[in-house]
Amino acid sequence: MTIDSLSDVISVFISLLFGTTVSLIYDLFKAYRIAFKSSNVGIIIQDILFSIISAVLTYLLLYICVKGEIRWFVLIFEIIGFVLFRIYVSRITVKII
Repeated sequence: MTIDSLSDVISVFISLLFGTTVSLIYDLFKAYRIAFKSSNVGIIIQDILFSIISAVLTYLLLYICVKGEIRWFVLIFEIIGFVLFRIYVSRITVKII
């Protein structure tokens, strides 16, 4: 996996931002669960809805950044952005929301 052009570097940063966006959306769902005490069926529906939103965002990321090509480094950096947000920022955002 080599990153060899400026557009690839820009794609990496956009992927990190998308990963943090997906993590923020997850925090919104998590805050909703905490605030309204969702039932098991409600949690399943929320998980499915989150998965659909994440898939659509990832599709749009690939379509916009790399013209629809599946570039592994874009997906990897999206996951890295998600994980870094979950580790360092998520606790704060759930308390704020």
